[in-house]
Amino acid sequence: MRGAFLGIALLLDLCFIGCSRSYSPKQIRIVTTEISRSVPGALVNREFFANSSARAYLGRFFVEDDFHRDRSAVAIVSYKGWQNMFHARPEVIGSKVQLDGRQTAIIGVADPNFAPSGAGEIWI
Repeated sequence: MRGAFLGIALLLDLCFIGCSRSYSPKQIRIVTTEISRSVPGALVNREFFANSSARAYLGRFFVEDDFHRDRSAVAIVSYKGWQNMFHARPEVIGSKVQLDGRQTAIIGVADPNFAPSGAGEIWI
């Protein structure tokens, strides 16, 4: 029985390590022509959305090419963030904003049902 508990503990540790690599909470400074403030967000990798059943409400989620160093920065906003920061305007897709001082294109808005606990309003 002790071996089973040890195996479960190891499995939980591995899951935590894997999950923490795909998601790292962070306050993100957003500057647009209308707002300048810090919002809760996260640094994520492509698995953050790929490992969920989430769909994009507008635009798209991250793809492999988005993570190459020579690519322009891209971000996805939560549905709530889209409503709060961008007044639910669909033309936000493709628009450029400053995120932590870096020009970043908004490529997607997450489905309103995608709201992981503590996930924030914007993912980069």
